[in-house]
Amino acid sequence: MTPETDPALGIASDIALMRAYANLAGVCAQADPEAWFPEKGGLTRPAKKICWSCPERRPCMKTSMTIEERFGVWAGLSERDRRARAPTWRKATPAGRAKLLDEWMDVRTEKALAALVKHYREINEKAAKAAGETIPAGDDRLAA
Repeated sequence: MTPETDPALGIASDIALMRAYANLAGVCAQADPEAWFPEKGGLTRPAKKICWSCPERRPCMKTSMTIEERFGVWAGLSERDRRARAPTWRKATPAGRAKLLDEWMDVRTEKALAALVKHYREINEKAAKAAGETIPAGDDRLAA
């Protein structure tokens, strides 16, 4: 038995699970494992941002919800995020759970896209200001 196994639960610990996801080409393989488990009250945003671009986000989310993972950031969901979704997940049928995953993936994708649009809008505004130009209100063109 390794320190990464919880004998009381008979399942792998969070670190072992993170290593398993890393073997599935998860983006978490290139990041510090401590980022996924911030101290109480610590920031979860850095880990969430990494998760949003991960190709393994969907299976990670499904697993974390199925095993009712209580600690850390998984698939872009914090402990609080998962706790809020848990009652809905528990009541759902397998087909319903697939729809929930689709919905929850879209929510995070929309937030990530909104953040990118905001970022590029700020870049455009800075470039325009440096060039002595103004960007008309409502102009949502992204930087090339």
